[in-house]
Amino acid sequence: MSDELVGALGDKITAQESDWNCGGIIEPNHKRKPFDDPRVRRALTLWIDRWHGAPRLARIANVHTVGGIVFPGSPAVTGACCVDPTTFE
Repeated sequence: MSDELVGALGDKITAQESDWNCGGIIEPNHKRKPFDDPRVRRALTLWIDRWHGAPRLARIANVHTVGGIVFPGSPAVTGACCVDPTTFE
């Protein structure tokens, strides 16, 4: 889509791509066996291969970086999203 817009508008538009804060949530029913056992739930979350899963998911979705709310290189880490409080009077 962005290629089409840049092609149509030329230098009137700039396209950027960045990581999104996406997550995959698994919520097993903790009232039913075997998920009533916290060890099973822990094993399930450890079994999920996030580091190798992200590149595979990136083929079909905008999921590129493994992390939580603050991921490596995110604006929150680099300070790009923050305002310097010393600039205010």
